[in-house]
Amino acid sequence: MIALLACAAIGAGPRILELPDATEDRIVIQALAPLPELGDRELAHARILAEVLSEGTDDYSAATIRRFSSMAGQRLRSTVMPDHIRVQLVVPKGQFATAVSLIDSILRRASLAEEAIVAAQKALPYRFNSYWREALDPWVAEYGRLRREDIVSLYKRAFAPDKLTIAVAGAFVPGEAQAVLAARFEGWTAPRLPSYRPSRPPKPLFSRTRSVTTIELSSQVFAANDPQFPQKLMAAIALGTGKASSAWRVWRDAMGATYRQEAVLWPDAKGFKIRLLAATLPVDEPEKLGESMRKGLIEDVDKWNFETLERTLGMAEGVLLNSIPLSPLYLGGSMPLGDSLEDRAFMAAYWLMKTGKTFDAPSLHAEMRQIPLEDLQKAARELLESSVIAVISGSK
Repeated sequence: MIALLACAAIGAGPRILELPDATEDRIVIQALAPLPELGDRELAHARILAEVLSEGTDDYSAATIRRFSSMAGQRLRSTVMPDHIRVQLVVPKGQFATAVSLIDSILRRASLAEEAIVAAQKALPYRFNSYWREALDPWVAEYGRLRREDIVSLYKRAFAPDKLTIAVAGAFVPGEAQAVLAARFEGWTAPRLPSYRPSRPPKPLFSRTRSVTTIELSSQVFAANDPQFPQKLMAAIALGTGKASSAWRVWRDAMGATYRQEAVLWPDAKGFKIRLLAATLPVDEPEKLGESMRKGLIEDVDKWNFETLERTLGMAEGVLLNSIPLSPLYLGGSMPLGDSLEDRAFMAAYWLMKTGKTFDAPSLHAEMRQIPLEDLQKAARELLESSVIAVISGSK
């Protein structure tokens, strides 16, 4: 496990985190740009922007970017979540100068060529997604009436220097990232941009042609720095993480309704939400099934005991301190975060961007250990009773 060594802001520029580890054979750079609340048109702009960032800059062709960013076996990765755009670059040990030059060019001088934008505009609405990815990100973007200047405007707004958070992890000398990036970004100032007003909210997907229905119980959005965050995350783990969770016990075993069920901590532009997701065979009235599933969980929460509390704390320890694959931390994409160098660098950058603080897993788990059973049950009931049911119906 690598530890955060340094965190600093470069004047009014990006915040830089260093996570050096001499045992690694590669260097990871994670650059995160926060996003405002997106309407259906801005969601299309963000998805297209992420798609075309690797298609060339003023300094590097698309082929050169692919060649350089593949030296460590991974191509440049750009992803969109409800609250950020992420650019991930991985290079072999000894190639830090190349990585800095490349990431600087992508963050400040991306080409955003008209032909690349048009190609993405045509392809993205028809790209295949698994049913689980659709359930995680069901929002339908508006790809019509799109102009290149829309993409350029979002690029300038999102990748403004005072908003960026960059984590560098792996095989480099402590202090090197701070020094090199400070010199590279010196004099970079945020552009003046018009005020931002999103278009109408995106509508969710309601049906799919595949024979799988997904049902969701989604909590209300809560702030990233909510003082009740430990209770909420712990409630999510108790409700939907692992075979001993309430969702498995009630939805899968007792009701026989689902064949996949998970609790997810999901980002939102205004904070986080807890989402309980389940996959089931198509049924005639999935909303009624969702209500029955909610009622079953509430009844189960009333039966929680000391054993439930200890099991949840053990699972939380696995998630936070041992990076077990069963995790509700879906903060960076369609898979939960793990213990890879890439995920650790991302989590360091993300938590600083989101909360203004460094992520301290041991302290979070220590807070969880102080939560009495009654408070855990209360957090779970509040989550369930205020949750919104959403359904994507599969075809029979």
